[in-house]
Amino acid sequence: MRAPEDLTDNQCGIVINSVSVEDSGKWTCRVFLTSGGELRNTKVVEACHDPFIVVGSECLYFHEGHTNWTTARDYCRSLSNSQYTSDLATVDSCEQLGDIYQHVVMEYGLVWHWLGGSDEYEESGWHWVTGGTVPRSVPFWYPGRPTIDTSVNCLSMHSQTGYLYDHECNLNGSFICEEFPFTL
Repeated sequence: MRAPEDLTDNQCGIVINSVSVEDSGKWTCRVFLTSGGELRNTKVVEACHDPFIVVGSECLYFHEGHTNWTTARDYCRSLSNSQYTSDLATVDSCEQLGDIYQHVVMEYGLVWHWLGGSDEYEESGWHWVTGGTVPRSVPFWYPGRPTIDTSVNCLSMHSQTGYLYDHECNLNGSFICEEFPFTL
């Protein structure tokens, strides 16, 4: 690894001379940025399986076709294989929500996307497809959301703000899938 001679097309300032991948699977790239010899920032990036890409610290797939929440979930689950399982994306932190929204805006514009949460089984009992509880606090939800309405049960990312938003599940929208590694 060396510093590039010209930073015009290389904003990170790193040139990797060669990379060898013997088998597909997870690998880690660590980038250490220093200032005056001291460690300033560390970013760990894990490789994802195709068609997933790294966004923040997650492996995500952004599908721009428009479909309802149930069909979107079925599609995400169909991407599972013997190395990982896949489902609609979940959000565990404000940082992750911001990373996903920034990626959406930069790549697709102001488009809302289905996420993997619903209150279908218990009104106002929002849960992720993985079983965890969807955060109910500020700053996760769009102001005035979620509503108490039995016809609005599926979770999306609001196009204008990136906040969580509850929609009717039969609406057609883009969606985000997430790769989850198998755990023992």
